[in-house]
Amino acid sequence: MSCQECITNSALSLRQIVSSLTPQMARQLFTSMYPEPACLPMGQMFVQITRSGMERRQAPLQPEYAVPTYAEPLYHAAVA
Repeated sequence: MSCQECITNSALSLRQIVSSLTPQMARQLFTSMYPEPACLPMGQMFVQITRSGMERRQAPLQPEYAVPTYAEPLYHAAVA
């Protein structure tokens, strides 16, 4: 497995687990997961991959099923 494949797989897995991740947190996780100095150049790519899907995930999630909404009935007062 190449460095790029390793980093990509890890970042995508992390992105599925964590709902919100700041770049600082992603960098800290990267250095914890990959302490070897040879891995450090891949840190920016890791952060970019983890952040790439976060913008879409921040949008409010729609329910899997839709509950029908009905308009309120209009009531008119009887005028005598």
